[in-house]
Amino acid sequence: MPACSCVVPANCECSLRLNFKRARMTPVAITDADGNKVLHVSIQGGASSQAASPCKASRILLTTVEGCTLAQCRRSEQVDGEFNLFQADGQLFGKLWQTATESCGPDGKEYRIYKMRSVTGAEWHFGGTLPQLTLDVIDSMAMLLTLSWPQADRPDAQLAFV
Repeated sequence: MPACSCVVPANCECSLRLNFKRARMTPVAITDADGNKVLHVSIQGGASSQAASPCKASRILLTTVEGCTLAQCRRSEQVDGEFNLFQADGQLFGKLWQTATESCGPDGKEYRIYKMRSVTGAEWHFGGTLPQLTLDVIDSMAMLLTLSWPQADRPDAQLAFV
C-alpha cells in the first residue's frame, strides 16, 4: 500500500477549493488555489439507494488523487444524528454531532453548530450556514482554526478554505 500524507508545513497556509455543483454521487475534486487536484471526496449511499447528500450518506470517503484513503466518515449505528470519523487504517478518530441551531436574522438563515471530539478528548466546533456555504472551525480554547466562504468570482459555486 502506498504511503499517504496530507500535511501543511508549520507556519504555512493552505487554501483549498471544493466544487458543490457537481453531479450527485460522483467524486468531487478538492483543488489548491491554482486549480491542481489535491484530494477527492466521495459520497456513498445507503443500503437501499444512493444518497443525494452527505447527511443521507452511509459513508463519505476522503482520498488522495492517487486513490489512497486518508479518512472516512460513517453514520453511527448506535446514536441517531452522530457520525463516526475514521483514520486511514480504519481506527476510530472521533465523533461528530450537531449541538445547536441558531436563527441568523429575518431571512430564515440557520447557523448550525457541530462538535467533533477525538478519542483523545480534543474538541473542535464547526459553525456555519450551509445554503450560503460559510463555515468556521474553532478549537476548545475558542481559537479560530479555519474558515470558508463561497467564491463570488467562480460561477461553479466553489468554496475556499483557509
